[in-house]
Amino acid sequence: MGGARRILLAETCRKHEITIIEDDVLGFLHPDAPPPIAAFAPDITWYCMSVSKCFAMGLRVAYLIAPTADRARELLAPVQRLSSWFPNALSSLTINHWIRTGLAQQIIDALRADIRERHEVASKILTAAEYVTKPGSLHIWVPLPDRIEQHELVDTAKTCGILIRPAEVFAVSDLRIPNAVRVSLTAPPTTNDLVVGLSILDKILGRDVQEIADETGPLTANG
Repeated sequence: MGGARRILLAETCRKHEITIIEDDVLGFLHPDAPPPIAAFAPDITWYCMSVSKCFAMGLRVAYLIAPTADRARELLAPVQRLSSWFPNALSSLTINHWIRTGLAQQIIDALRADIRERHEVASKILTAAEYVTKPGSLHIWVPLPDRIEQHELVDTAKTCGILIRPAEVFAVSDLRIPNAVRVSLTAPPTTNDLVVGLSILDKILGRDVQEIADETGPLTANG
């Protein structure tokens, strides 16, 4: 979403007294993105940011900026005695250390470089179908031709050791669900695993799904 669109959205929400909940857990992976809505509409925005995506999945710590201190206290009052809401002390100390020493920025830069490399791999290998994505995205969105149904593709890919998700998983209603799948570029642990997975997926997309399922047995490579 571009900067002008964000400003218009904030103005519309303020006019109609609508609260904005802004989920920016992937924000640090997109250095060229416009400022978050909370930057210019803090009075109506709850801003959420997590370190799990941009630092390390094992650090289950998130930040929440409320419109006002009173609204933050009102939100936390019913759960302030629940231990599950307390941030882990060791994780918090680790994050604080990384930020203060500059290690956090080094980690983010390394993640951005890895994601760029994986996008380059996808652009070279996945040629049987056009896909939609953005620089820095962890996934690609693949609209499917009529001859390939999303669940059939998901099932066939699974028999080949490739796990992808159908569009219906991300649908907010049962109306007009697109015939598409989402493919993760960062789930495979190594670039080589990604190459193997995308190569098989490209073969499936370029040929008859059932034919590929008959020819290819289960694989051990992650995809």
